[in-house]
Amino acid sequence: MRYFEKHNDLWLPRKLRDQRGMLPGLLPAWNVAAPAIPMANMEYWFDADQETAYADTDRITTATDQSGNGNDFTNGGGNTAPRYRTTAVTINGLPVAYFGQDNETSNRFDRIHALFDSSGWGAATIFFVARNDFDPPATSLGAGLWHLNDGFNFTTHHPFTDGIVYSSTYSTVRKTVGNLTPSLASPYYAMMRSTAGSWIERVNGTQVFSTGTNTFNGMAADINRIGNDPTLGDYQFQGVIGEIIIYSAALNDTDRDAVEAYLAAKWGI
Repeated sequence: MRYFEKHNDLWLPRKLRDQRGMLPGLLPAWNVAAPAIPMANMEYWFDADQETAYADTDRITTATDQSGNGNDFTNGGGNTAPRYRTTAVTINGLPVAYFGQDNETSNRFDRIHALFDSSGWGAATIFFVARNDFDPPATSLGAGLWHLNDGFNFTTHHPFTDGIVYSSTYSTVRKTVGNLTPSLASPYYAMMRSTAGSWIERVNGTQVFSTGTNTFNGMAADINRIGNDPTLGDYQFQGVIGEIIIYSAALNDTDRDAVEAYLAAKWGI
C-alpha cells in the first residue's frame, strides 16, 4: 500500500482507505503528521512496505527503486536473496527484508557500478531502518552491513563482534564509530553522511560520530552491495531492513531532519 504520492519533487501523504478498516480520507496514525521527503538528489529508495510482488517468506529477487530513477537492486536468486517478511520479525507491523535468516551467509541486494555510478557524486547521505538479530554478533555472520565504497581493504560492520561499529560508507578510511546504545538488536534508524572534510553518523536522531577528516569515495568499479560484504571474508548482515534512502549529496540539516522524522514516525522508533 502506498502511503505517499509524488507532487512537484516531493513525496506527500496520500489519503486512502487503510486495509485495517480505516474510513475513506483518513491517514494511518504514523502518517498524520509525516513531513514531505526531499526528492532532489535522491538516487535510490527501497521501502519493504512498497514491495507488492512478494508474500511472506518469499525471496526478494528485485529490491524496487521507489525514487523513480529505475535503480532497482537485484541478486543472483536462490540463497543470495533475502526474504520478504510480513510476520514475526516485522518492525511496527510493517514488512521488512530479512537478511541472514536461517544463518544464510550471502543474502544481498546488488547494483553494478555501471548502472549505479557514485564515483562522480562528491558527497552522499544514506538513511536506513533496521534491527539486528544480535548485538554484538558472535561471528562474521551478522558482522557486515554493505559495500558502498570503491576499495577492497576495509568493510562496514554495524557492529563487529566486539560490539563496535566500524563504517567505511562512501569514504576512503574506515571510521571507528563506537559501541552504540541502545542495542542495535532493537529497531533503529540511522544516517551516514560523507563529503569532503566531513563524515557523520546519526542513530535515532542523535549524532554518534563525526570527523572533520574525510575523503569521499564513491563506486568507480566495484558492485554496490547491501546486506553482505565479501571484501574481507564473507561478512553478512543478520537482521531486518525496512527502508533505505540514498542521496548523491550532503543533505542539509532541514532535509535530514525531515527524512529522520518520516522514518521515526512510520516505523515507530
